Amino acid sequence: MDERLENLGGISLLRINLTNPDGWVVLLLIFNVLWIAVFAAWKYLPEIVRRLFIIVPIFLAIHFLAGKTVEGRLYLPILPLFVMAGLFWLGSQKSEILKKSDNLLKTD
Repeated sequence: MDERLENLGGISLLRINLTNPDGWVVLLLIFNVLWIAVFAAWKYLPEIVRRLFIIVPIFLAIHFLAGKTVEGRLYLPILPLFVMAGLFWLGSQKSEILKKSDNLLKTD
């Protein structure tokens, strides 16, 4: 029965995607900690990049309704956004560390 529902898409496929642990593992393996980097780097991201992230919830909604979450390749088009956010986050952390080290050197 579930196999026939998968082919229909829509709400039935959404239910299958949300309850399938394999799909969540695939998403975790693809995006890893980059989900966290987006939230951590949000204030450091340029406005144009933040605007690009508007597409992510729409993209995920469409793919949860029309695709299978275990098909990891479906989510690769939004991966560069997350990588970019991760790089901005790392850059912001580096600049904060450099500022702190400069302050330590100035106090001596």
